[in-house]
Amino acid sequence: MSEKYSLPPNHTLPTKPKCVINISKPFTLLGSIRNLIPGYLEFLFFKLGCAIASRPFVFITGSLLFCLISSFGLLRFREETDSNYLWIPRDAQSLKDARKIQTYFPAEIRLTQIILIDGSNVLTPSVIKKLFQFHELVSAQPQYKSICLKNFGEQCLSSSILQLWNFNKAAIANLTEHDLFKVINFINANPSNYPHLNLQQLFGGIVYNSTEIIRIQSMTMKYFLLESKQNLTEVLEWEDVFVDACLHSKYLEGIQTSCFSHKSFEDEFTASMDSDLLTLSCGYVLVTVFIFIVLSRFNLVEHRFYMLLIELISIGLSILLSYSWASLMGLSYNVMHSVLPFLLLGVGVDYSFIITFEFDRLQQTELSLSNHCGFMLKHSGVSLFVTTASDMAVFAIGYLSSMNGLRSFCVSCAVGIFAIFMLSLAFYLPFLVLDYKRRKSSRDACFFIPLKNHSLNKFSQFSLLKYFFKRVYTPCLVSIPGKVFVFCFSLIFSTISIYGICNLKQEFDMMWFVNEDSFIRNFLQISNNFFPTSGSICAIYFFNVDYLSKRNTLNSLVDSLSEQNFVQNNSVQFWYINFQMWAPNSIKLQMNTTSDFKANLANFLQTPFGSMYISDIKFSGDSIEVSKLSFTYKNLPSVTSEIEAMDATRILVDSYQKVGIDAIAFGHEYYQWEIDKAIQSELIHNMVLACSAIFLITFLFLVNILASLCVVTCVGLALVNTIGMFYFCGLTIDIISTINLVIAVGLLVDYSAHIAARFLGEKGTSRDRIIATLNNIAPVVFCSGFSTFLAFAMLAFSNSYVFEVFFKVFFLVVVFGMFYGLAVLPVLLNVTHSFTHCNGPNETFQESEKIHSIDQANCSTAQS
Repeated sequence: MSEKYSLPPNHTLPTKPKCVINISKPFTLLGSIRNLIPGYLEFLFFKLGCAIASRPFVFITGSLLFCLISSFGLLRFREETDSNYLWIPRDAQSLKDARKIQTYFPAEIRLTQIILIDGSNVLTPSVIKKLFQFHELVSAQPQYKSICLKNFGEQCLSSSILQLWNFNKAAIANLTEHDLFKVINFINANPSNYPHLNLQQLFGGIVYNSTEIIRIQSMTMKYFLLESKQNLTEVLEWEDVFVDACLHSKYLEGIQTSCFSHKSFEDEFTASMDSDLLTLSCGYVLVTVFIFIVLSRFNLVEHRFYMLLIELISIGLSILLSYSWASLMGLSYNVMHSVLPFLLLGVGVDYSFIITFEFDRLQQTELSLSNHCGFMLKHSGVSLFVTTASDMAVFAIGYLSSMNGLRSFCVSCAVGIFAIFMLSLAFYLPFLVLDYKRRKSSRDACFFIPLKNHSLNKFSQFSLLKYFFKRVYTPCLVSIPGKVFVFCFSLIFSTISIYGICNLKQEFDMMWFVNEDSFIRNFLQISNNFFPTSGSICAIYFFNVDYLSKRNTLNSLVDSLSEQNFVQNNSVQFWYINFQMWAPNSIKLQMNTTSDFKANLANFLQTPFGSMYISDIKFSGDSIEVSKLSFTYKNLPSVTSEIEAMDATRILVDSYQKVGIDAIAFGHEYYQWEIDKAIQSELIHNMVLACSAIFLITFLFLVNILASLCVVTCVGLALVNTIGMFYFCGLTIDIISTINLVIAVGLLVDYSAHIAARFLGEKGTSRDRIIATLNNIAPVVFCSGFSTFLAFAMLAFSNSYVFEVFFKVFFLVVVFGMFYGLAVLPVLLNVTHSFTHCNGPNETFQESEKIHSIDQANCSTAQS
């Protein structure tokens, strides 16, 4: 026979609410729904709490078995490293064009470059000889011949001043400074005779005396490699040799050099990330210590070291479930998933704090353990459920993203948040029940040894944070001056943020992703200083064009492209134009038939002048199936101008489709520009959808339109303030900050949702309810926000751009999230509900309890 327990004041055992709805009266209908939905939720959570307290080992064992079974999903785990697949929008035109082009040009051209600098003059015989010795060293590598881009004579192509002497060692050895400047000035005076040589691309810091060049401060040499899946290893090995020779070769001693290779950039980016992983780990250690301090009371019985371990295990299991379930869904792991543990750590700590604080608060009552646990979940379960549903909805919106990497990450986040919610209830809470039994029996918290006549010291029972919120913060906030201050402060910050948003730019620079002391960053700075007009290289591909009959049309296209203000002067290189320039007038008159055209083209491609274009033409039999025109964009000043240039180029090329020119414009830079274009359209769209989802979720489960509007207003303002402060923190809108904003919305919901759910669960006037809310849950929300801050606090000292953005964004998220959740939202709830008086969240419960007496049978039923 069960023992009887007296219920403390303001606590009644929940019964299943009755669905009594009068559909003929709309206000009665809304009121009934308002009572019914929260009523069912509280009833279910009360029953769950009673069941967990009665059978903790069943839930613990079930949780572990479920995690074990789910872990088999890792058998389908796969990592995706293809950046094009991850971040380029699925419907991007560049992806469609690339697939078509790769049919004819399966190998991609990979650029490797060295720059030589001398402030006085770099164009000297000694420098030219050293450059040639460097070239001999790197071109003598065994793998070079198989990976280089070749001309018609099977010679490796490169771009440098050495090609003026056809890499002839004897000719280069006999050069004088007078010879060098004579040749350079002749080319400068007759550029049409050397269309394949662009002095502005070979030299930087050119100094003129009237019309002649008298000094050159830098010059560059470029190597063109063909990259494919089959030869990637050889390409990477050669690039290592190239960079090592550039930085340490004896041939270049006494000359300032700077070099670039794709592999080195990737290595430097990875190194900059890895160098701060230890710093991030220190932040996790700080969080762990803070969790222990918050969960514990410092005496032998009430410190919770083992509960800290259980919480960390819960977070670890949620990460496991997230990866496992995502793998079962066919989603791949990518670099963004490395942030997932941080997100689940923040959410998991938040849930454990709320459960533990509420459990400890009800410890003062004379309740049975089952009812104790049931009432705890009745009070906190709805808050946790609404927060989880809102977070999942926000991240589920990310599934609509056109970027596969972001889509996969958002789904994994939604799954992980659901997993940590379930584990907090079915794994962490059962252990908390067992810990409660241990404390009731006065057993040591570490060794479980019974402590006889043990008394708790007064210091361990005092909470400075709770005292601050109850005695200082809450009275100030609910006062008239406090409310005025909060509204004025919010207005000021919002005004400043709107100004910041209006001036915020969308920018992206690869230089940001490497450390300041990196030789790659040094190269990019030197390149920008000496070759400021050198932009992205792109191409126009022509398919099955009748070059003989479309001569005038093709010439018109080239002229139109050259006249565009975003195309670098003299950068358009098209074999067909140079073929026409090469052909003498007698030959031009004879090219009236297809056979004549083919014969003369074959002769042209065998000349030194024409052989450089052999890789630009693909034949099918003796007919040209595909050929390309290459050009260089100017160094465009902004992301917007890059997108406009890409779109204008495509429009120009598409306009010639009407006259029989089947062509597409494509460049590898288009991939990044497509990403930037998608960010422009998706960022605002996703933020609006996220706020709408937050409103719908909170209204669906809280059934209070005023509270839901208050929540979405605070989340929206916090988001506006966060984005607005980007401008003052030196941030821009790019792929990194956009990803962080997606995570930020999920965290911002937590601060406000807990406050609103708890407010609607309190009784009395709006002032009484907000005071009770702040006293009961505000310390928990503050601890959750502060723990999130500690997790990334050490990144303030990071040199990595990615981690620097990470720190700034989440610092703003924590500051504005707590300000709007702990200050603005309570004031809004107080003001908007000032004319209402609530006897509890579920008046249906109260009416049903008048009909159904609460006796021991109800308690037994709830426990079963």
